[in-house]
Amino acid sequence: MKAKLIVMVLLMSLFSPSLASAEFRFLKEGTGDYLGEVEGTSKFIEMGGGRYQVIWDAHGIITSAPEGSPFYNAKSHFMGTTHIIDDSFKSNGGGVFTTPNGDTFYGVSEAEGSVSGGIRSGKVSILGGSGECVYMKGEMIFAPRPAQTTDKESGKFHGISKGKLSWRMFYGKE
Repeated sequence: MKAKLIVMVLLMSLFSPSLASAEFRFLKEGTGDYLGEVEGTSKFIEMGGGRYQVIWDAHGIITSAPEGSPFYNAKSHFMGTTHIIDDSFKSNGGGVFTTPNGDTFYGVSEAEGSVSGGIRSGKVSILGGSGECVYMKGEMIFAPRPAQTTDKESGKFHGISKGKLSWRMFYGKE
């Protein structure tokens, strides 16, 4: 009787993925283009000699992304810093995306470009999150785009975000 029970448990574990807790179960993946809008506030700190440090806080929404992707209609909140020397800048930050169903995923951003011409290159690396996004990996590659509109007096800015997406989601540990 004991041997039959052991054999039955072993067979169930082979044919039932929910009992094999150490395995990875692929959920979904994809690639595609995205378009979003972003607005926020910034504070410029003049360092002299054509150098500025800018602290920024941005909110946005992905207005166009592949349907069914975690980016589709996701809202974002990122904070970071930008270092400007003459007309060139380098920027980095971190933030969170919230999907329409309330799941979240986190990202780290980096970009560079010129104040007069906008972003030349950059990306957001996706580092996991909550819900279906808990073991998500991916990235958003920024396409070159025009400089955003910034009111230096109030620190408010508005711009667009566009580029390419890639993501992969799993249940279980990666």
